[in-house]
Amino acid sequence: MARYLDKQALQAKLNFGKEVEVFLGRDNEDKNIISFLVLRKQNEKIGIYHYQCFDEGGLDYLDIYSFSEVEEKDTYQVLELDSIEDAVEFIKTQYSLVEVRFVNQGVSQEEYKDLLQSEGVS
Repeated sequence: MARYLDKQALQAKLNFGKEVEVFLGRDNEDKNIISFLVLRKQNEKIGIYHYQCFDEGGLDYLDIYSFSEVEEKDTYQVLELDSIEDAVEFIKTQYSLVEVRFVNQGVSQEEYKDLLQSEGVS
């Protein structure tokens, strides 16, 4: 099964009330901070939640959802957009991404693992 959701799968997940995620990786200014987005359907709109947390893990501890959150006003920002297309364009622009890779809820941990392995963590 493919890790990344195509537009059809993304729409289906959101329509069924499921959350999807986008792993953003390390913060450009502070490499000890990682971030990810959570998208969910809210009142016929797409809600985007931005989480930033301290990198407290390793290959033996991948639970990014339990890492301490960064205490900043923009850590948990909520934005509602009208469509998936609007959400994709916002994410590309806001986070300087060429491609937005949506994953199922909980799969950002695997993205984190890939990041660690690409950095040579063993």
